[in-house]
Amino acid sequence: MRRVRRSHGIARATGVRWYPAAYPERVVTALDPASPVAALERWFGARGWAPFEFQREAWGAYLAGRSGLVH
Repeated sequence: MRRVRRSHGIARATGVRWYPAAYPERVVTALDPASPVAALERWFGARGWAPFEFQREAWGAYLAGRSGLVH
C-alpha cells in the first residue's frame, strides 16, 4: 500500500483542495499625533501595567527631538 499525504488523498477523492485559512486582519488604530504619550499610557493601562519614570523621560526626550534610546 502506498502512503499518500492526507491532504492530497482528500483532494483526489473529493476534488476539493484544502488551503490554510488566511491570516486574520489586523486592526490598526490611528494615533492622535498631538498626544502620543497618552496613547502609550493607554496601551500600558490596557495591559494592567504602568510605565516607569525612565520610560516617560525617554518618550519626552524622543518627542523633543533628542535620543529616546534607553540603555
